[in-house]
Amino acid sequence: MAFVHAVLEGSMAGSVHVDDVGAPRSAVVVNNSGWAFAIGEPRGDLVDAWMPAFLERYLPGQPTGLWATSDGWRRALDPLFARYEWRNEYHPGTPLEPSAPPVLPEGWSLRRIDAGLARQFEGRVDPWVVGIWGGPEAFAERAGGWAVVRDDGVLASFCCACAVGGPPGAVEAEIEIGTAPDSRQRGVAAAAARAFLGECRERGWLPGWTCGAGNVPSARLAERLGFVFHRQVVGYPVSKETRRIGSWWL
Repeated sequence: MAFVHAVLEGSMAGSVHVDDVGAPRSAVVVNNSGWAFAIGEPRGDLVDAWMPAFLERYLPGQPTGLWATSDGWRRALDPLFARYEWRNEYHPGTPLEPSAPPVLPEGWSLRRIDAGLARQFEGRVDPWVVGIWGGPEAFAERAGGWAVVRDDGVLASFCCACAVGGPPGAVEAEIEIGTAPDSRQRGVAAAAARAFLGECRERGWLPGWTCGAGNVPSARLAERLGFVFHRQVVGYPVSKETRRIGSWWL
């Protein structure tokens, strides 16, 4: 829900689509990368009527998805979409593993991500997360990221927040983590993650972890760090090619 809170709080660009502007009960919240979240009272008819505008005006070039935030929304959306996918949601255990000195290859080190490192994401790891914050400078200022870099200054791995939001005392930071292909299987992702979890403790953020249901390495790392499985969340893939065919969006 960090993405939803971030858009509603105005800390991340996006849009909110409601059933009734004066007294909203159902809504779809979309961030600036096109991830959409159905919240409030489940209403499939609202989503069905809104889909053409979403595809034309709010969907970016890359495929994205509409996520059901409750079992009720899943029941409302299942009849509309021919395809679906699952993400595993993990919550921090009690307590999360405390920070530990990183074990890194010789000559590699941990660094807080600055704008220069953020510019390395393009072609190395995950430029999406830099774009969603509004560019390298905004990312470095707001995402709380840590990276492992080689001794030549090249980015190897990172861990940061891809969204931050929520009520006082329950501010959630959704974790984004990635490692360059030439730096995998060296323990660098765990080192970056531990550094970021330490920052979450300092800031009072509640770290959240989700990954595709088939992403075994991510799930294993989450569990090693002290996260525990909470539930599976269903989403409905959409792209610029999505069309209404009969009763289905596919």
